[in-house]
Amino acid sequence: MSWEPAAAALPLPPVVTGTGRVFVGREVEVARLEALWKEAVAGERRVALVAGEPGVGKTRLAAELAGSVHATGAVVLAGRCDEELGVPYQPFVEALRHLISRSPERELSGRLGRFGGELVRLVPELASLVALPPPLSSDPETERYRLFDAMAAWLSALSSAAPVLLVLDDLQWAAKPTLLLLRHVLRSGEPMRLLVVGTYRDTEVGRGSPLAELLANLRRDGGMERISLSGLDAAAVADFLGQAAGRALHAETEGNPFFVSEVLRHLIETGGIEQEDGRWVTTRSIETLGIPEGVRDVVGQRLSRLSEAANEALSLAAVVGTEFELAVLEHAGSVAGEDLLSALDEVVAAHLVAEVPGPPGRYRFAHALVRDALYAELSASRRVRRHARVAEAIRIVHAGALDDHLPALAHHYGLAAAPAAPRELAVEFAARAGDRALAQLANDEAASYYRQALELLEGGDDARRLELLLSLGEAERRAGDARYRQTLLDAAALAQRRGDTDGLTWAALANNRGLFSAVGHVDAERVAVLEEALAAHADPGSPVRARLLAGLGRELVYGDRDRRVRLSDEALAIARRVGDAATLAEVLLGRFYAIAAPTTAAERLENMRELAGLAETLEDPALVCRTLGFRARVALELGDAEQADACLDVLDRLSADLGQPHLRWLVNWQRTAQALWRGQTELAERRANETYELARACGQPDADLFLVLNIFWIRFEQGRLDDDLTALLLETLAHHPGATFFEAWLGLLYAETGRLPEARRCLERLAESGYARLGFDHLWHAGLTPAATVAARLGDAEGCAVLTDLLAPFSDHVVSCAHMILGAVSHHLGVLATATGHFDSAEVRFAAAEATHERIGALAWLARTRIEWARMLRHRAGSGDDERSQALLGLALDSARTLGLAGVERQAVAQLEGGSHA
Repeated sequence: MSWEPAAAALPLPPVVTGTGRVFVGREVEVARLEALWKEAVAGERRVALVAGEPGVGKTRLAAELAGSVHATGAVVLAGRCDEELGVPYQPFVEALRHLISRSPERELSGRLGRFGGELVRLVPELASLVALPPPLSSDPETERYRLFDAMAAWLSALSSAAPVLLVLDDLQWAAKPTLLLLRHVLRSGEPMRLLVVGTYRDTEVGRGSPLAELLANLRRDGGMERISLSGLDAAAVADFLGQAAGRALHAETEGNPFFVSEVLRHLIETGGIEQEDGRWVTTRSIETLGIPEGVRDVVGQRLSRLSEAANEALSLAAVVGTEFELAVLEHAGSVAGEDLLSALDEVVAAHLVAEVPGPPGRYRFAHALVRDALYAELSASRRVRRHARVAEAIRIVHAGALDDHLPALAHHYGLAAAPAAPRELAVEFAARAGDRALAQLANDEAASYYRQALELLEGGDDARRLELLLSLGEAERRAGDARYRQTLLDAAALAQRRGDTDGLTWAALANNRGLFSAVGHVDAERVAVLEEALAAHADPGSPVRARLLAGLGRELVYGDRDRRVRLSDEALAIARRVGDAATLAEVLLGRFYAIAAPTTAAERLENMRELAGLAETLEDPALVCRTLGFRARVALELGDAEQADACLDVLDRLSADLGQPHLRWLVNWQRTAQALWRGQTELAERRANETYELARACGQPDADLFLVLNIFWIRFEQGRLDDDLTALLLETLAHHPGATFFEAWLGLLYAETGRLPEARRCLERLAESGYARLGFDHLWHAGLTPAATVAARLGDAEGCAVLTDLLAPFSDHVVSCAHMILGAVSHHLGVLATATGHFDSAEVRFAAAEATHERIGALAWLARTRIEWARMLRHRAGSGDDERSQALLGLALDSARTLGLAGVERQAVAQLEGGSHA
C-alpha cells in the first residue's frame, strides 16, 4: 500500500519540537541546512554534523529545519543519545518507535522495508503489531550486518514516499555500535532521499573517541557538511534586547544562546527588563541588573522563585534523567496526585521543563544544562537514596515490560547498590541489560554492563561469576577489546575448579582472534585450556571435538608442524562426517595456517573456494571477510594478483560495513602491503602508521611487530636501511624468538648496509640446521629468500647450492609474507644461479621473474630483477650481453626514479658507471 504522508500524519518527534527559546543570528547556518535538504529531496543522501559547546543552539538549529520541512509533508524522525543509560542504538530506536506509534497497523509493514523482521531486535513490540518473518539466526557478526541492512532498508522504504530528515542529538555520547550503524546507513547502496543532521558537543570529543573516528571516516568518504556554532555576537544579542542591556548580557554570557535565554527569563521574572514598543529595555542601571555569573547560578535563582513542591519534583526528576515520566516520579517521590501535577504545571510555565508530545505523562528538561545544575546540587548520600527510589518506581510502573527499561534499571540500581538497594538486584539488572545489548548486537554496551555486574557481585556465587565472565569475554571479543583473552582464561580456570565441562568448552572455543594468537609464539595458556576441553570431548563424531581440534591446530602454528597437521586432518574428517556447514567452515578457516607451507598452496586455495561457498550458504559476512583475506594471500603466493586485488577490494568494503576492529586491522595491513608491492612507498608508510594505530586500539599483540615488518621493507625499497633500523630489528628479534625468519632479514639488512661479517654470522646460524630452523610453514619463503640474497652477496657457493635445492621446487611461486611481496622465487633462483656461475640458468629464471613481476604489478621487484639480470649479463659477457644489460638498467633506472626508490636507483647507477663488477 502506498503512503503519502501529510504533516498531520506524523507529528514532530520530541527531540525536535520547539523550545520557545530565542533563535537569532543563525541565518547562514539555516541556509546551509536548507541547501542540503534540497539535495536530499532531489534524491541525494546527505549528512550535516552540527558542533558546538553546550547551550549554543545545536538542537534548536535542527528543530528550525525540522519544523520547516515538516510543514511540506516530509518525514521527520529524531532520537538522542543519553550520557548515562547507554541504550543500544538509542537514537535509531527512538526514531523507529516514533514512526511505529504514529502509523496505522494496516500500513506499518509497508513502512519497514524488506528486512522488517530484523527490526524486532530493536523494538520487540513490533512482533505483536504486524506479521513479520523472524530475525536471521546466524553468528553474531552476520546478524549485526543484517540488522544494519534492515535499518538502511527501512529508511529507504520511508524515503521512497517522502523525503526523510533524521535528527540524531548528542552524538558525543553515542556508543560505538550506534555510530557504526550510522556509518552503514550513510554508505549503504539503498536508494534514499535522506538528510541526517547530527548534533554533538565538540568540547567532549577527544582523540580516540568513537565519534572522532566516525568524523575522520566521513571526511574521507566525502559528502559530510560540518557546521560549527559559536556564541551569538553582540549585534545578535542586541537584536532582541536594548543596546545597553544587550552589550552587558553578551559580556556575561559570551553569546551562548541557552545562557542568554535563561538570563533573559531571569531578568523578566525579576523585573530587570520589560518590553516597550516591541523592544526590550532596562528598568534600572546596568550595574544593578544582577546578571548571574553561570548557568548553575541562573537556574538556582529561577528555582528559588518556585514552590517547594515544584523544587522537590524537579530535584527528583533530575535523578531520573533528561526525560522522565509522571508515573515514575509519583511512585518515587513525596509529591503525588494533584499536587504533583500542579508542581509540573508550574515548572512547565517557567520553561524549565516541557511536555513531550504524544501520550500524556512524559516530560523533558528544557536543556540538559538545567538537569545537570539540579543534579549537581544533591549530596552523594541523597543521590544514592533517590536512585534507589527511582529504580524501584521503574520496576513497579513497568513490571509488564521490564526489558525496555533494563538500561535504566541497571543504571539506577548500580548507583544505589548497598546500602540503599539490594546488591543482588543491581547484579541481576546489569546482567540482563548486558544480555539484551548482546542480543541487539551492541557489543561495547554489553561488555560495560557485564563488568558492572561482576563488580557488584559478592563472593561465593561461582556459578553466577562464571556465567558473567563467559558473557563478558564474548562481548569483549566481539567488540575488539583485547581483554577478552584474560577474561576467558579466568572463566576457564573457574570452570575447571567447578568441574563445569560446558563452561570450559565455551571458554576454550571463544578465546581466539580468528588466527594464531601471535607471530612467533605459542600461547601456552590457550593451548592448555583447549587440551583440557578436548579431553572431555573424546567422541570422534562430535562437532564440538572438531572445533576444538581446529582451534588447537591453529594455536600450534609456531609449534610442532606434524602435530598441528594431524589435528587439522582429524578435525576435517569429523566435520565432513558430521555434515554441519558451520563446523566445516570453522575447521577450514583454522586449517589455512595449520597446514600452511609452499607445498599446500593449491590445497589451501581450493579450501578457500569451498569456504566461500559455505560462507554464502551461511550468509555470514564475517566469514566472507576472513575467506577473502586468506584467498588473497594464497592467490598472491601463486602469482595471481588480479584475484588477490579483487578479493581485497570486496574485503575492504565489507569489513568497513561490519565495523569489526580485527577485520579492519587485517584489511588495512593488507592494503599497506598492496601499496608497497606496487612501489608506492609513501602511501605504504602512511597506511602502515594508520594500521598501527588501529592495531593498538583493538589490542592486537602483533601491532609493534607488524609495524616493524612494514617499515623494514619500506626502507628496503627506499634504500634507507640504517643503524636505527638495525637496532629496532635486533630488539624485535629479541622479543620474538620464535620468528626465526627475522634472522634472515637481519642478515639482509647487514648485507645491504655493507656489514658483511655480521651478515655472514646470521647466515651461519641459519645454515647450521640446513635452514630447518626456519620451519616449513607460511613464513618459510620469507626466511629463505633474504638468506639467498645474503649467500649470493657473500659468494657462499655451498650456501647458494643448498638454497637453490630448497627453492627450486617452487620456482613458479611468489614470496608473500602477510601480503608483502618479497619477489618471485624465480628472481631469487636467478640471483643464486648468477652467484654460482650458472648464467644460462639465471637467464631463464630472470625472464620468468620479469614476466611474473610485470603480471602482478610488483614494480619495485621488477626493477630489482632487471638490475640483477643486467649484472648477470655483464658477468657472462656474451655477444650482445652488454647492450642488453644497458637496456635493462635503463628501464630499472626509469622505474626507480618514477617510484622514488633511491636504493634501486643507486644500484642501477652504480652498474651503469662501474662496469661488470659493480
